[in-house]
Amino acid sequence: MFFFIFPIGNESWISRLPRLTIGLIAVNILVFLATSLGNAAIERDLARLDGLMKSIEQRHLYRMAWENPEVFRLPTDSLRQAIALGRVIPGEDPDYLLWLSSYQKFQETAESSPFRLLGFIPGDFNPLKIITAMFLHAGIWHLLANLAFLWLVGCNIEESWGWKVFGGIYVLSGTIAALSHLAAHPQSLAPMVGASGAVAGVMGAFMVRHFRAKIRFFYLVLVIIKPFVGTVSLYAGAVLPVWFLLQLLGAGWGGGDGVAYWAHVGGFSFGAAAGLAVRFLRLEKRIIEPMIEREQEKLRLSPKLGRALQLLDESDQAGARALLQQAMNEEPGSLDAPLALARLSADGGQEDIAGRCYNRALELLIDRGDAQQTAAVFAEIKERNLEGRLSERTMFTVAGMLERDGQHQEAAVLYHLFIVQYPRALVRPKALLRLYHIYRKQFNDEPRAAKVLEQLRAEHPDFPAPEA
Repeated sequence: MFFFIFPIGNESWISRLPRLTIGLIAVNILVFLATSLGNAAIERDLARLDGLMKSIEQRHLYRMAWENPEVFRLPTDSLRQAIALGRVIPGEDPDYLLWLSSYQKFQETAESSPFRLLGFIPGDFNPLKIITAMFLHAGIWHLLANLAFLWLVGCNIEESWGWKVFGGIYVLSGTIAALSHLAAHPQSLAPMVGASGAVAGVMGAFMVRHFRAKIRFFYLVLVIIKPFVGTVSLYAGAVLPVWFLLQLLGAGWGGGDGVAYWAHVGGFSFGAAAGLAVRFLRLEKRIIEPMIEREQEKLRLSPKLGRALQLLDESDQAGARALLQQAMNEEPGSLDAPLALARLSADGGQEDIAGRCYNRALELLIDRGDAQQTAAVFAEIKERNLEGRLSERTMFTVAGMLERDGQHQEAAVLYHLFIVQYPRALVRPKALLRLYHIYRKQFNDEPRAAKVLEQLRAEHPDFPAPEA
């Protein structure tokens, strides 16, 4: 019986283009194409030299096995090191000189291989190669398998946690995977290559974050001569732990088939641990979602405004201020530019500029009739003690919007400030009248209402004031 199963997708939808996932796939493909073209000739030479050495080794090993059966149990690298020292093939034997010449050429050729130059070699530790090894693949099927799993889980983790967190998990998982392989095989001179450790980490995170998501698998079962083909959907929380268990079993059995099982175990464990930390510390709601929202907001902005916000992130306030001012001049309907410049100016103690920019933002919101956001911006202005910087029109209009929205306390404060600050305003009697109604009808404060009414009659005897 023949059995084959392979993941082909999952049932969790995404709403944004997974740019980093696509970028990682593209880079892996480009690196594979570049290294494959240069490595093809090297692989042919290595295969020829390896075949020649094996033919010589076989002739002598069977003879040596009568004396020392342990020879067959030696790893290839250790065996060939012993042969090179003359411990297996007598030095005076012509085969030894031919084998030694082939071995030296094999070593020189192998050292020029991209896998030797850029792959992670535990016995020759180089931390930089932990990163470069993630983008190398030993063959087309190695590449396709890793990219299929990356696409399967990467899109959703990038969607849920943003490209920065996803990228961090990818790189850190790949690093932990390499260090796990190093711990298991500290003396190995065989280069470890591939993105599987990094991808395993993303799989671990996917298992925790999307454990209820169903993964679709294609299967082929061949019983004698009759094939059974189809697809099946299995929960990620059930099937990915099985995959992890298989990697543990492979690592326990020694991993003699050339698969870096401990790298898979280390990467997956780190990704799952990161997922659990995000879940139980509630980092997604507290940190990740606001961060994603800010990134999405920048994408919706004009290039100039987006660049200004980026400069703010980089603490270049002078450059950001200049760009924000340009954006306000070039995009008079933009709300984001005046708000950003108002906040920047207020934080820098430039209250006049902050007041003008807040006025600009409120005028735009008033024109749009957006009472909810108007109230939110006014709350921000009040928190910064900048209410007195509002213009006559803006202050009176915002007070009216707050009153209609049921925020009577805020409206009363603003009407009172308007009356004090703008004694010659044409709408001053209306402000006094509205303040009177709030004190009398909303707060049941007859003494204050009477004082306001008295002031209204004294200043504007011809204005039709209500009876007390």
